Amino acid sequence: MCLTDDPAYPINIYGISKLSGEYMVRSYYPKHNIVRSSGLYGLAPLESGKGGNFVETIISLANQGNPLQVVQDQVLAPTFTKDLSAAIVEPIDKGDFGTYHITNSGECSWFIFAKAILDITGLNTELTPTTT
Repeated sequence: MCLTDDPAYPINIYGISKLSGEYMVRSYYPKHNIVRSSGLYGLAPLESGKGGNFVETIISLANQGNPLQVVQDQVLAPTFTKDLSAAIVEPIDKGDFGTYHITNSGECSWFIFAKAILDITGLNTELTPTTT
């Protein structure tokens, strides 16, 4: 976990909208916690309405037997949601406020992440890199 006051430089509309939300939170709530994370995966209850995560999607698509193309030009830090939720509690328990970067260690592209998922599960599916 890293407390940050580094300026953000969003490179697309998605990033601009996320940063706008952060500015809104800061302007209305001086005592706030903002968490930035990356590449979330984990268990979601069936009633969550969420359609799964990257790990589940890669496994499901591989089980269908179709070749996969996954982007290799986006880098992330795959972060297990259980680890993230445990880390989020720390500043709350301490009464600390601010903007935090919380991810698991390491980094890889979505392609490398997909390759690791296939290797770990033993699924033999054609996987090719592509660009965004």
